[in-house]
Amino acid sequence: GFYVAKDGDGDYTGSVIGSQNGNASHLGDFIAGATAPTVMMSYAELKFIEAEANFMLGNTPEAQAAFEAGVTASVLKVTGAANTAWLAGNIIGVPVTLELIMTQKYLAGCGTNTAYVDFRRTGLPALTPHPDGVLPAIPKRFPYAQDEITYNGENVPSVNISDKLWWDK
Repeated sequence: GFYVAKDGDGDYTGSVIGSQNGNASHLGDFIAGATAPTVMMSYAELKFIEAEANFMLGNTPEAQAAFEAGVTASVLKVTGAANTAWLAGNIIGVPVTLELIMTQKYLAGCGTNTAYVDFRRTGLPALTPHPDGVLPAIPKRFPYAQDEITYNGENVPSVNISDKLWWDK
């Protein structure tokens, strides 16, 4: 796998939160391999930004073309192959929506904080917190640094990581 490696049994195995499942699958080579890239911004991300902007402006043909180019670039970057059969059956010609754009951008941004920022901004893709998770909601903010709390505590608001940011009220 590109994002997740198969376990010792040749399967993809998850684990329960907090468990010590030594047989669980580890991160794959694209995310954690010795030659894994550090992506600042990719061509695929640029095309998804272009697709979103055109979609919001009502420029559907331009949004469609940018969306398809973004997915194509993402698949090629991760797998090393164009995978035209999969693209033709799942992406090319499928009417573009904001949810499709943001979901594919989320997948393309795996391993970066872009996916998290876009989720906070749009709420897409729709995520559901794990029922046994420590928090009842998907975090909306990073916690304040301990140094900030210690040395600038009078200016640090009392917030939880599930509280919305000032721009998201």
